[in-house]
Amino acid sequence: MSHKVLKDHAHVFCQMFYGWRMQSDLETFAALPDGALTVDVLAGTCVHDSCGALETYIAGEMSAWFKHQLDERGIPLADIKSAMLFVDLVRVPPPKKKRGITFDWRGRGVIQTDSREYVSELAESHTWIPAS
Repeated sequence: MSHKVLKDHAHVFCQMFYGWRMQSDLETFAALPDGALTVDVLAGTCVHDSCGALETYIAGEMSAWFKHQLDERGIPLADIKSAMLFVDLVRVPPPKKKRGITFDWRGRGVIQTDSREYVSELAESHTWIPAS
């Protein structure tokens, strides 16, 4: 099993979450209180620490991508014990007379096998301006 590949995939979890693939989920995240999100990449689920399970596009998208990547590289799904993304969700309100919400994301992607844990962390800010 390629250690470099799984380390990279843990990092890509963060990049996917912060990137364009989750645009449809920003409205959902904007309505949540600050807190912690847990994405179970294998299951394709997302949970907020105080609001519970969430219906999100990004969790399913990440799951499909990861399983495809494992298949492409000949890594058996059974070798992966867990694949998680933990994200601290902090919303920064806009200045007066401005629209939009800035999310300060802090993510930690973790892939666990029998022999090793692959971890990557990434922090990024993203401003979302809702449609009028």
